[in-house]
Amino acid sequence: MTTPNQPATLEPIVSSTPPVVVNIPPQNPPAQYFTADQVEEIRRQEKDKLYDRIKKSEDQLAAFKTTVDQLTTDKASRDAELETQRKAAEEAQRREEESKLTAQQLIEAREAELKTQQESFQKDMDLKLATMAKEQAFLQLQSFIRTRVAEEIAANTIIPDLVEYIGGNTEEEVEVSITKAKEKTANIVKGATTLTGSSPQLPGVSPTGSPAGQLDNLSGSRQRTAEEIANMSMSEFQQFRKQSGLDRAGNGQGLFG
Repeated sequence: MTTPNQPATLEPIVSSTPPVVVNIPPQNPPAQYFTADQVEEIRRQEKDKLYDRIKKSEDQLAAFKTTVDQLTTDKASRDAELETQRKAAEEAQRREEESKLTAQQLIEAREAELKTQQESFQKDMDLKLATMAKEQAFLQLQSFIRTRVAEEIAANTIIPDLVEYIGGNTEEEVEVSITKAKEKTANIVKGATTLTGSSPQLPGVSPTGSPAGQLDNLSGSRQRTAEEIANMSMSEFQQFRKQSGLDRAGNGQGLFG
């Protein structure tokens, strides 16, 4: 009930009828089927496409290799040409520099070069001559030692066991060692009734051996000078002979091996 001057209240209208729901069935695509021939044709087409791509890749690779080979050949040709030009330029520069020299300067340069060659040749010859002279003296000393030892043994004044102690750098030193060997022999055989012995086969240097074939290899551990060779004692020279291979020139091995 409403009172005067009071606005009326509007109440919502509620429908008692439920909403209508419409179910729309899904639209399924129609099923597709391929025959065996169609499947085989599809496979063939895909294979053809694959082979075609492979063939194109191989062709591109071959073309690239051909290009690389051509570039490599061109580079080698250019390098050879540049090297030829460089040598030609160096030769031209050398000739230009030489042409600037006076005739006298050319003569002096040639003379200096020749002098250097002559000095080197002279040093080499001096070394060979000094070595040959020392070798001759060495062989003579070895021959002297063998002769004196053989004489003393034949005279029964030295026993063979003391031969290895005989030696020296000069004939005088050899005689001193022989005297000492004779004194030791006398002491050993003192009181004995007889002294027996025979001349031993003494190893030594053949006096006929020629060192000429070994004179081109005389350096040993270092290059020697003619003066150094000349000032060597016989024991030092004997060591030098072994280092340089000179001891094998005449198939000799030294007096006592």
